[in-house]
Amino acid sequence: MISADMLHYGAAGLALCISAIGCGIGLGIAGQGMVESSLRQPTAAGPIFSTMVIGLAILESGAIITLVATLMVLFGKPIDLTDAHAVAGAGGVLAVGIVSMTASIASGFIARATAEAIARVPIFASKISTFMVITQSLIEAPIIFALIVNLMVRTHITPTMSWELAIALFAASCCIMIGCIGPSVGQSIFAHAAVTAVGENYKAYNKFFTFSLLNYAFIETAVIFCLIVALCIIFVLPGAAATSLSALKACTAAATISLGSCGGAIALGLVGKKSCKGIAMDVSSYSSIARLNLISGVFIESTIIYAFLIALLLISG
Repeated sequence: MISADMLHYGAAGLALCISAIGCGIGLGIAGQGMVESSLRQPTAAGPIFSTMVIGLAILESGAIITLVATLMVLFGKPIDLTDAHAVAGAGGVLAVGIVSMTASIASGFIARATAEAIARVPIFASKISTFMVITQSLIEAPIIFALIVNLMVRTHITPTMSWELAIALFAASCCIMIGCIGPSVGQSIFAHAAVTAVGENYKAYNKFFTFSLLNYAFIETAVIFCLIVALCIIFVLPGAAATSLSALKACTAAATISLGSCGGAIALGLVGKKSCKGIAMDVSSYSSIARLNLISGVFIESTIIYAFLIALLLISG
């Protein structure tokens, strides 16, 4: 049988292990792209190297944030650690590790696409690098959200905490943990296509930049909805009022928004990917493609909003 101490320390080690795996894969993908692009276009080796140093540093920030969360667990162990304490705390730190893993792998594909784009148009390296930094920063943002949820969960762990509250807090962590997977995949799909398109048609950079910010906003909304639901679960269910029914509602609400956001976010990434390819091929069709992309995004986003509303009703009902 797993004891409270085993779960407490095991979750901390597992979170950092998962984050390190994702970070390592992401760094490998980015590094492979850098080497291949430098060999393909030796004259662009300098700009590629400079850009990749920045990209790899941003990518590794996920592992650093997970390390901070892990150290908080190791040095913040309650004196009288119970199974309920361990379950609630494990959910928070694992959320940081899993979100870091998915975001790091997604960020690695962006860095690789950036190296390939610079190899195509070395004279445009500075703007492509700027595009990469903005993109990676948005992809890494969910890790900060997961850390916030982890901190809030830890502040609600009290010596007299019930199992009902522990389950609700674990559900809040799962909400951001699962809810970030779809948006990370969607942003990776879209951002890879956007950076590639910039390399194929750098003269349309301004159009791609504006178009990308709009799509990032659509996809990032799914993560923000998950964050709001997770915080609502934490603050709407104080320890004294937590019941079996409220814990069940918390789990259902977390599953509703986290799973509901995944499909929509990936769909937004796929639509944006095809739109970027179309703009790169024919810049003159930008207005019509952007309009179609916006209409598609509104309909796809509505499905995520439905899940968000049901989750809020479950929590407040």
